Amino acid sequence: MNVGTFFSFKLAKEQDLLAIGVDVFSINNILGFSLEVVYGIGDSIDTYKTINKYSYETTHYNEYAIYFSVHYSFLKFLDDTILLGGTLGLGYRGVIETGGGSSYSSSGFSPDEFDGMTEGNMSSGFAYKAGVYIIYSFDWFSVKGMIEYKSFGGFSAGLGFSFLL
Repeated sequence: MNVGTFFSFKLAKEQDLLAIGVDVFSINNILGFSLEVVYGIGDSIDTYKTINKYSYETTHYNEYAIYFSVHYSFLKFLDDTILLGGTLGLGYRGVIETGGGSSYSSSGFSPDEFDGMTEGNMSSGFAYKAGVYIIYSFDWFSVKGMIEYKSFGGFSAGLGFSFLL
């Protein structure tokens, strides 16, 4: 059995994301499973709620997703040294409250004060991912490169290492 970890990074610049996961593959890297956590760095969503004419409440959130995935290597080259495969994963997308508070203005306030904010509550729910990977196996460890699309996070590229147990 091969057990390893992988890291991925976002290919677009809408939001900085940190993704880390753990892979568990069969002895010949044909079938594998992984658990991955993707976390938005910095407050990604700011909301407001009007209390009255002169005061309002702001709340800051951070987004995250947790994916469980299945990996299958469908092409083998050079005596099973190089493997090409695909990934399908399902997950949960949610938000964590990171701060906020009430504000007061003696002259009232305008919507301009809420630039970049949304009104209302944050939603959470279903997430998915799909991708391809290539694995190069050595005697006692493997190197994995991947490109994936995640419903939370968009396109990302990653690199992983696993060791034979």
